[in-house]
Parts: sequence; C-alpha cells; structure tokens
Amino acid sequence: MDAATGQITGRLEHPGTHDLVFDVSNAHGTASRPFRIVCGETLALTPHMGWNSWYVWENHVTDKIIRDAADAMVRSRMIDHGYTYVNIDDCWAVKPGAPVSELGGAPRDAEGRVNPNSRFPDMKALAEYIHARGLKAGIYTSPGPLTCGGHVGAYQHEEQDVQRFVEWGYDFLKYNWCSYGQLVKNPGWPGEALQADRRHSQTPAARRRPEPVLVRHGRRLGVGQIGRRPELAHSRRLRRHVRGYSRGPFPRRL
Repeated sequence: MDAATGQITGRLEHPGTHDLVFDVSNAHGTASRPFRIVCGETLALTPHMGWNSWYVWENHVTDKIIRDAADAMVRSRMIDHGYTYVNIDDCWAVKPGAPVSELGGAPRDAEGRVNPNSRFPDMKALAEYIHARGLKAGIYTSPGPLTCGGHVGAYQHEEQDVQRFVEWGYDFLKYNWCSYGQLVKNPGWPGEALQADRRHSQTPAARRRPEPVLVRHGRRLGVGQIGRRPELAHSRRLRRHVRGYSRGPFPRRL
C-alpha cells in the first residue's frame, strides 16, 4: 500500500477470479469488506470513468492543462469515487501545415515514430506525473492519416504508434475514425471500423505490455456490433458529442 495515496497495488501471476477480504482499523474502529479481482483477457468489466480534454480545451490542450486536471481529480476527491482516467484527446501530435508554430515540426522521427508537438515536451514524464497521483493516463489517435483535428494519425504506423504509447506508459487509447473514412471501401459498414480496431488492440506491442491498454473506439456503432466482437475494443462511443443546455457545444475554455 502506498502510504501517500492510500492505494493498494500489485500484480497477479495467473488469470482468473480472486476473492479477497480487506480488514482495516484505526482510531475510529475497524471494518471488513469482501473484494473480488477479475484478471484476464477481458478488460473494462466495470465502466471506466475519468476526464477527457476535448469538451473544454479541444485544440488548446497542453501538458500543463493535463497535469492540472490530474491534480484536480485528486483534490476534488473524484479519485475516491472511481474516477481513474485523465485522457488527452486530439491535438497532442504534430499538425502538418499548422499556422501556429508550436503545433508544427516533424510528424515522425527518422525511424517513423510519432512525435508530439511542442505543447507536450515530454509525453512519458506526463504519464508518470498522472500515475504518481494514483491515476491512469489516456491518449488519442486515428486509423487515418490525420485525426479529426488535422493532426498526425496512425495510418500505416499502427504497430509503431502502439509501441510508442506503451513506451510512454499510457493505459487508455481513444481510437477515432476521422480521416479513415476517406480510405475505406464501405465507410458505412461497421466491419471496416472493427478491422481498424483490430490493428491497435491486437498489435504485439499492446499484448506485450504487462498492464494492457484499454481501447475505446470513437466511431458510433450499434451496441450489437461491438458486442459480437469484444476482442477488438473494450468500449465504444454510442452517441453524438455532449452538448450543453444552451443548445450549443461546450466552450473551448472555462
């Protein structure tokens, strides 16, 4: 147990269902509660809850904003109620042809590995900062050449990009359709989306990671489609963007 956060962590050697009992005591008394751990190939047996940068910050997101969000998750005690993920949405990668210099640069290094833009100087350090607060870190990409915001996507670099996310230490991947619709033969056919999922969820890099990457598909498909192919993603977007009571989209900044 981490004395600073009060969180209990560990690793199971074998998959399966493990029933435990937690006994705690302090000056106020004692308590006991059963606890079940389910370990195996199937992830997201319970809803994954957290914070995503898109609805407030969109293309203004920065390293500091993500760090502040992680601090706020702990300070507000949302972490004590199951809120676990702090997720960077679109616009962390380089944007080809961007009019803003801090979004520009080389999209990939000499070996083809994806680069962040200058608003995110150290993606690994950012994930470590989130983890140090007892939270999990999420990241975003698209199967297409570009993301919905026009930043570099994973097209033809799926294995490399997953390896990059693993090296940086990210726990969650939002995989958004975006420009991939321009490449597929049948954009409206769910099978195309499911095959795009497969390229990230089934890569050797994703499977080698001791703690698997949770994959969320950003394209709206029927529950039945993903229900029949749970090995391709662990959750799926079902509805349009969240909108406020003003009948307009949420503001870019608060």
